[in-house]
Amino acid sequence: MAKRFTDTEKWKKAFYKKLTPAYKCFWNFITDDCDHNGVWEVEDEQILAIRIGEKINLDSALAAFNEDEKRIHIFDAGRKWFIIPFVTFQYGNLNPKNRLHEAVRAYLDAKGLLALTPVRGPLSDPLERVKEKDKDKEKVKETVKKEDFNQLEAFETVWNEYPVRGRLKRSASLRLWCEIAVNRDIVSRVQKSIKNYAEHLKANDWKLPQEFPNWLEAWPDWENYKEPEKPGFEKREKKPNPDCSTCNGTGKLPDGRGKCWCWS
Repeated sequence: MAKRFTDTEKWKKAFYKKLTPAYKCFWNFITDDCDHNGVWEVEDEQILAIRIGEKINLDSALAAFNEDEKRIHIFDAGRKWFIIPFVTFQYGNLNPKNRLHEAVRAYLDAKGLLALTPVRGPLSDPLERVKEKDKDKEKVKETVKKEDFNQLEAFETVWNEYPVRGRLKRSASLRLWCEIAVNRDIVSRVQKSIKNYAEHLKANDWKLPQEFPNWLEAWPDWENYKEPEKPGFEKREKKPNPDCSTCNGTGKLPDGRGKCWCWS
């Protein structure tokens, strides 16, 4: 189960106190259901009515949430909502040395949402950038690999390779992934482990795949795993009993009616 901070002060905020019980529940829902970037994928109002227990009008909810200040930004042709205070509340300043923070920053920057975030954290020190460039000149090949590596793209690839029924708890999986997958070599090893695990499930079709974040914590166990061969049954050739008194070991009945009963 993914864990997040919750704002215990929201009950005292003017905008929240003005919300109806249904829209209070809806606000809590989208802050729980959004991804680690604070982006919620809009659902059909009929589905929301099932989740909340009351009818939800998205336009009315948006007007209520943004009444005194903008808290929700709509993008991607209305298919997604960006919860503006989410990133600041969950992470504080975005630390460039934290892989998860950097992944969030990269996503928001790519979608044009970074400027909406109240506190974005310090950018990398310019002097450090110069030092890194000097190191890059000495290690050109290593630098190219590092620049080309994208944790989010690699996560999407690995997520789609994992057995379908185990693709659960995506946000928790991504947080763990950002700690594990620091380079392409790790990604390749994880992919090899997934392949071995899939073969194991295929050979033991009664088993269900683990939830992805649980499997990811122990992925090295599957890197060199080989499915043990199941004991087979040796097919034994049937032969007549050489000591049979009826057919004298020939396997045929004396009257020519067929095989003797002694075949085994």
